[in-house]
Amino acid sequence: MRTNLERFIVERLLELDPTLSDSAGSAIYSRVVNPLLKRLGTDPLSVNIETFIVSRLEDEFPHLDVKSPASVLRDVLVSPLVLMLDPLRAEIDFLRKQSSLSDVDALTTEEMDALLDNIFVARHTGDFSRTTIRVYFSAPQPFSVDASVVFSTAAGIEFVAAKPRSYLSSELI
Repeated sequence: MRTNLERFIVERLLELDPTLSDSAGSAIYSRVVNPLLKRLGTDPLSVNIETFIVSRLEDEFPHLDVKSPASVLRDVLVSPLVLMLDPLRAEIDFLRKQSSLSDVDALTTEEMDALLDNIFVARHTGDFSRTTIRVYFSAPQPFSVDASVVFSTAAGIEFVAAKPRSYLSSELI
């Protein structure tokens, strides 16, 4: 997420002034991007939940002991928060993946349709292509075909048998 935000900021700055340099260590990073990212803080989804909570509590309440393992605050506040926030974080990560078309293999058909409905696009589902395939032999011989046998066209379209079938030599005349 941090890299996406960083990339977004850099793109907006370059859109404003294309003469700026976006190389690492340039003024765009030292004077704008890095201070902005520092001000926004750590992305809570990119770090360990316990580390994030302890860090935030130390920043906000430096006089409280939340770092030591024997701390009462750690037992009473941090540990229960970790237990409650871990499933929430997993759900947010799941939703983030389900809201993206970048990995369509991770989506079910229903999830894909729901995601495309958000942008008012309906998929037109079709059916399997069917055709007749002719296999030529120089002499009749027994022949079997199943799903492991793939036939392809010159255009690269592949076909497999709808059901396994065996042919005798006498059938191939």
